[in-house]
Amino acid sequence: MKKELFQSVSLLFLCSICCFILHKLVFYICNYVPIENQFQYSIVTLYSFFFCCALLITVLLFFIKRREINNVGNSFMFLTILQMPFAYFLLYSILKTSSKHASFEKINFFVIFLLFLAIETLVSIRILNNKQ
Repeated sequence: MKKELFQSVSLLFLCSICCFILHKLVFYICNYVPIENQFQYSIVTLYSFFFCCALLITVLLFFIKRREINNVGNSFMFLTILQMPFAYFLLYSILKTSSKHASFEKINFFVIFLLFLAIETLVSIRILNNKQ
């Protein structure tokens, strides 16, 4: 059980770090760094927030799997929906921003959100496929 949890958390961490480095690299190559400096929330902040949420969801899914494997899918959906208001809280201030790069920041937010949603889904599928 601990080995599976470690592997899933390692996968989550590795995917997050690779995507973060790629994201920062794209911003650097395309010379978006000055635009990023005007963002309401930095890329580091968004990645940190979504990584913490994904980590919490992953750990909770392992505890749920230990008790009742049939509830893992429903629990994943519930935890993901529970994450949405917190993500919206961050997004709300971006939506109210009237800067000239607000649309770029919104797209950036949704790219990170969808990226972590895909990573969480991948990790959840791995948890469901590792039956006891």
